[in-house]
Amino acid sequence: MHDEHAIPNPDESATPDDSADGTSRRAVLRTAGIAGAGLGLGSLAGGTAHADAPQGAPAAAQAPPRKGKTMVGVPFERRSTVRVGIVGLGNRGGSMIDLFLAVPGVRVVALCDPVKDKTAAAAKKVTAAGQPAPATYTKGDHDFENLCKRGDIDFVYVATPWDWHFDMAKTAMLNGKHVGVECPIALQLDQLWELVDLSERTRRHCMQLENCCYGKNEMRVLRMAHAGKFGDLLHGAGAYNHDLRGLMFDPDYYEGPWRRLWHTRLRGDLYPNHGFGPVSNYMDIN
Repeated sequence: MHDEHAIPNPDESATPDDSADGTSRRAVLRTAGIAGAGLGLGSLAGGTAHADAPQGAPAAAQAPPRKGKTMVGVPFERRSTVRVGIVGLGNRGGSMIDLFLAVPGVRVVALCDPVKDKTAAAAKKVTAAGQPAPATYTKGDHDFENLCKRGDIDFVYVATPWDWHFDMAKTAMLNGKHVGVECPIALQLDQLWELVDLSERTRRHCMQLENCCYGKNEMRVLRMAHAGKFGDLLHGAGAYNHDLRGLMFDPDYYEGPWRRLWHTRLRGDLYPNHGFGPVSNYMDIN
């Protein structure tokens, strides 16, 4: 992200998501019903059927008609300083702030968490790094809305319990901010498509962040794939095996039992993108 503060003109954006034969990603998703079920999203789907979907297609596979031009391949605006607002200062947000502060040209200008002690501790990190004291938002669960309304933020980073991700990403874009959200970015398929449409309409980037794409092993394989060491990649497989029992019952790790509750509501892989994220990178998908 880098010196023009104006939102790009949608009419000037390229549409690289259409293949040479005119097939768009949405058209593929609209007809590939089995893909939605294979990703395990069907049990989370909460949307209604769209009128343009093919007859008999599963609800999990249906994609709404495009309302704007793709953001794939659209660069961030150039800025001499990238101004960041952080929402959620638990273990993920509280550790990510150290990385933001370590990047030259990045300034943390606002922090939000209803737990005041966490916000105060994060604010001390900002001033200790030599930056001005950040604005803090601690007045309840919806104070993030006031952070997003600020005129001096370019990028909102969201690291909160999953139930809040969709509303926070939507609020950030509606207020003209780019947004990066820890996984999962939303919990229902209709919410996912709404975020895609909103990103394309507002010309704001909406990124699902995926830490497992950037481990040393994953980056090694990515370099090897791009160097052609595996030839043409036609098939990939990924998984996520992680014994979370120690963390789930650690009172100092999570603020309340919110994450543990998800494992009582659903069975299966709750982080499928940990597996398919790196594989998508190897295959240059999006």
